[in-house]
Parts: sequence; structure tokens; C-alpha cells
Amino acid sequence: MSTIEFLIPRRFDPTAAVDGVWHTVRDELGQHYGEFLVTLMDEHSLDYKLRVQRIAKKREGQEMPVIPHGQVPTADQQKVIDRASIEVLVDLSITDWRNLPTKSGKTPPFTRELAVEYLTQAIFAADDLAHFARNIRNFQPTSVEEIEKN
Repeated sequence: MSTIEFLIPRRFDPTAAVDGVWHTVRDELGQHYGEFLVTLMDEHSLDYKLRVQRIAKKREGQEMPVIPHGQVPTADQQKVIDRASIEVLVDLSITDWRNLPTKSGKTPPFTRELAVEYLTQAIFAADDLAHFARNIRNFQPTSVEEIEKN
């Protein structure tokens, strides 16, 4: 065993990674899809690993379509795959929302079911949130004190 104490840098702020950061989703035309509280999806994060284990246990026995290599899924198969992907995204990383566009102008309270329903319809937003959640640059310390701790 080495007597050297290595100084391993932190790749992200652990508090931001677990508690989440707010992210506004806008498309290329500036259209607003809402603001979402997003947690980090990083396979090196212990919290992420635990969330993946819980989701895997919860999803045990659920059937997914089997698509032979080289074949394109049917429209129905693709709907099942897309919905399952969004369910996993919500379970792993989306914990709240605000300023969601609705016909009434009022944002409904966040629930897993409503988040899955909305993101299934707003695929662009789901893709944007997945990319945001995987980028550790979005989960860095925001104050001088936090930076000095790292």
C-alpha cells in the first residue's frame, strides 16, 4: 500500500448532482418547454448507481420489444421503447418542474405520471433534459465557497 496521499479532483459538485439544478428547455426557435429540476446522470456517481439499481428492481419483469439486429422497429414498438426511455429518464433525473406551458397557463404539480405524459409528447424536451443530465459541466459549484471546498 502506498504512503502517498493522492489528491483526486472532484468532477462535479455532489450537492448539485443529488439535489439537482434548474434547467430551462428552449428549442432552436426559442420556444419554451418549461423549467425542470434535473439531477446528474453519471455512471461514476454513487447516488446515480443506487437510483439505477432501484429502477432496475422496479422494472423487473416488464417486457420490452425485441428488435432483431438490422431491423427497424414498428411504430408501436418504437412508442413502447420511447415511453420506457422517458420513464427511466424521469425516474433517474427529473424531480420537479415549473413554468410548464399549458392551455390554462397554470403549471400542474409535478408527478412522475404527468412528467412521463408531458415528455412523451414533447420528445425534444426529453432529449434536451437527457443531454443536460449527462453533462457534468452543468453540475459544478456555483459559489466561491463551494469552489474552494473542491
